[in-house]
Amino acid sequence: MATSNDSEANSSSTLLKVLGVVAILMIFGVVTNPPIEKHRGKIDEVVEGNVISNIFGQEGLDSSNVSYNDYNIASTTTFNGKVVTIGIAGQVFMVVDTGSEGLN
Repeated sequence: MATSNDSEANSSSTLLKVLGVVAILMIFGVVTNPPIEKHRGKIDEVVEGNVISNIFGQEGLDSSNVSYNDYNIASTTTFNGKVVTIGIAGQVFMVVDTGSEGLN
């Protein structure tokens, strides 16, 4: 039969394991958070491919006119107040609103 001390020890052990995993994930996020250069490279790659150039209208998106937002474990860039890229775990992903208003 388990005693009260055994269940407390198991709870403490489980809590320490969970906190350890969370700490490891946070450290991984901080170490692999992509810098602005990776975001700019992704934007240039997509814009040069003319995949989204029609969406951005007259002001046109390029890597020099985006704002970089660093959240330590992830990062984003914005253009005209809308998120353009999301970076996490060393990767940068393009996020584009292709609605009728685009990013203007």
